[in-house]
Amino acid sequence: LRHVGNALFLMKAYTDQAQGVSPVIKADVDCSVKKQLGYILGDTGRSFVVGYGTNAPQRPHHRASSCPPLGQACTWDYFNNPGPNPHTLYGALVGGPGPQDDYVDARNDYIKNEVATDYNAGFTGALAAAVEGLKCAPASRQPNRPHDDEDVGTTSTPEQPADLITVITTPINTDDKAPDADATAELYC
Repeated sequence: LRHVGNALFLMKAYTDQAQGVSPVIKADVDCSVKKQLGYILGDTGRSFVVGYGTNAPQRPHHRASSCPPLGQACTWDYFNNPGPNPHTLYGALVGGPGPQDDYVDARNDYIKNEVATDYNAGFTGALAAAVEGLKCAPASRQPNRPHDDEDVGTTSTPEQPADLITVITTPINTDDKAPDADATAELYC
């Protein structure tokens, strides 16, 4: 979800600020933002935001929230404790589910349960856009556009005239190294 939150923020910021973006495309982006934020916040029965919504994560991979109160030593015993973290890290977005939509709330899973500022930055921006209002209308979907239940993360080109879409290409960095120039994501909106 780390990349999803950032992509939502970028799509929304771009369509709001760019000149000449059609209202249909703006509505499509707003619908995407609304749908993905709903997923992140728990519309499917599992929230990925600590302290918010249904079945929220209780064991984020975060040292300060997994340590005891001040004055007590923070040892590996606390990290390895299977119970909820002693401190709730309200509003922190965890890494999220795997490719098969699998997720276990386990503190030692630093991929699915880690929290970080880069996860929360774009997510917070997308939430701010939602608070300002999303103009999502079901009629905004154009023929030959991917439907909500289709995978829009493929590298295929939509079967639609180029003047009706905007393609945002961004380098992908899935580790802590510099982005690979050949690894990119294309967002169609």
